[in-house]
Amino acid sequence: MHEGYEQNQNRLFFRDLADRATFQEVISLALRRVVREWHAGPPCLTFGTLRRPRLRNVSHAAGFDLHDPLTAAHNVLAMRTAMLGLIVIATGAYFSCEQPGSSVMFRMHLFRVLVQRGCVVTRMAFCNFGSAFNKPSQWLHNKGWLLQFEGSCRCQWKHRHFTIEGSFTRSSIQQFDSRCEPNASAVYGRLPAIGEAVSSFSAQYPTSLMTRMAQGSAASKLEGPAIIPLSAKILSHKRVGLEIPAELEPDVGPNIDTEVCNVESRSWFEDPEWIGEIADSLHFQTLFKYQFKKGNHINVLESQVYLSWIKHCAKSLPNHRVLGLLDSRVTIGAASKGRSGSFAISRILKKSIPYLLGSNLYPGSLHIYSAKNRADAPSRDRQVDGPTKDRPDWLIALENGNFKQFDLVCQAAGYPPVIGRWIRMLLLLAGDVERNPGPERPPAHAPRGELNMDIGFAKATSQRMKKCFSAFQHWIELEVKIDFNSLMQEHETCSLALRAYGLHLFRCGYPRYMYVYAITAVQDTFPQHRPFLGAAWQVDKKWQVAEPGQCRPVLSLPIFRAALCVALLWGWKRWAAVSMIAFAGMLHPAEFIALERCDLMLPRDTFFCTDVLYVHLKNPKTFRFARQQHVKICDPEIISFVDALFKGTR
Repeated sequence: MHEGYEQNQNRLFFRDLADRATFQEVISLALRRVVREWHAGPPCLTFGTLRRPRLRNVSHAAGFDLHDPLTAAHNVLAMRTAMLGLIVIATGAYFSCEQPGSSVMFRMHLFRVLVQRGCVVTRMAFCNFGSAFNKPSQWLHNKGWLLQFEGSCRCQWKHRHFTIEGSFTRSSIQQFDSRCEPNASAVYGRLPAIGEAVSSFSAQYPTSLMTRMAQGSAASKLEGPAIIPLSAKILSHKRVGLEIPAELEPDVGPNIDTEVCNVESRSWFEDPEWIGEIADSLHFQTLFKYQFKKGNHINVLESQVYLSWIKHCAKSLPNHRVLGLLDSRVTIGAASKGRSGSFAISRILKKSIPYLLGSNLYPGSLHIYSAKNRADAPSRDRQVDGPTKDRPDWLIALENGNFKQFDLVCQAAGYPPVIGRWIRMLLLLAGDVERNPGPERPPAHAPRGELNMDIGFAKATSQRMKKCFSAFQHWIELEVKIDFNSLMQEHETCSLALRAYGLHLFRCGYPRYMYVYAITAVQDTFPQHRPFLGAAWQVDKKWQVAEPGQCRPVLSLPIFRAALCVALLWGWKRWAAVSMIAFAGMLHPAEFIALERCDLMLPRDTFFCTDVLYVHLKNPKTFRFARQQHVKICDPEIISFVDALFKGTR
């Protein structure tokens, strides 16, 4: 795992994903949905073509010999990466995994499952982003904005790229810098150092590529996930060696994807029809109207009206994103850039800066034809025209927070008006043919009800604590004759009352557990008194010294072996196996009775990377000190018996 950096430039951590604790911590982050976007780059030492002899190929992506230690180690890293990706996309987050172009890792079963779940494989070359290296790379992801980087080498150094071998010298640095576009500092942020390994320097990503990826990620957060076309899914199935499923070949007429069918896109100067539908279906009213004292160019006057609108929004709608429908493309273009080639327009736009900054406004503009512009009538001293259409269904759904129909309308708006209307009808009737595999909306928060404060204790323990607590409360009211709730308000009186109660129980011959459970119940009911009950616990310690407890005798090995022999003669194989695990791991009865197959990590579960048996304890007796605990069993005979019995179970 890369150590990463916080915004304050502090290092986070550097850990090995092969470590079980690290893997569980990463999985917990994914399950809690605290990370929006994930990226993995597992090492490719055995998955590529550079290693000789090769340990795997396209048809044997998991390796020729699964028992080979190096093959098994890299299989574990790859499978854990894929399992993390499956959890990430299942929880509605973004995931990507990068490998060199010659890697066969994505041919492994778990990565094929990722493709079947909606991820795609995008292949790109770093030389397309200014690098002097060709560096072909493939990314498995569900990030729609990465599709734009698809493509092989298109640079001027095709077949003559800088070779990744050896170390940099003074002359090779100059050659490398001249081949980068525009230079190495702009592409990688620095020049290579003399003597630096070329392979180490080539592991960096080009800055322009990372910048564009970050911009796509930010846009997806604001505008929603980018749509992944059907053709990309089909191509990804072919790249990982999967058959194309029937659901990716829908029989709904001709495919509307521009990569498949040769349909001309809508011209840039044509407005999408949904903008006119907004103007025709909404109710507008006049906010302000005035006459210009002096005549001027129409574009300058339009910009002046735009400034008046900004002033009005700054006063009435601060801290908002506002949208205006304008019929002047000049004003829209100048306002979006913040400047213009015209001095008169730029002078007007400068006046809007204080209002934008001071009121925290984010204005946006859409072009609308003058015939649809409801503000055109008041400028000619006429009344504002009312709605001429009912609100479309997609607009009603959009106001209620459902973006699906609006996404389909926007998709259909990418085509000329005539064919676009047919495409919109097709999409609204049949649904989105190219389903988007991006993040799903988290489910609405459902009420959980009241929290059970007995959680954390066994049922018998909870009942015993309640009885001992009631006995303590009864003793306070009967002997001390003070209101119990008043006594528990101060930690000093609470501690002294428990101390007196312990001395009373010892004097009258009651068992010690009544006192211990009474203290524990008070700590659970009044957690604010926990740090101040030292005087009460002192009585318990003195009690143990006065009446030390006795431990049960340990079961000897000959007796245990005799019990195993009887169990095997009777056919109690599972009882024998569980007893072996409990005896070798020195487990408490509550720890081994509830064991399941998933709690055992046999040598075969690690591809025989280790020859020991690990047992995960779900509810250890000492969970207060370590919530995650396991035992390690090294006896080969016990391991062999348990493996033979449970190898085919889950």
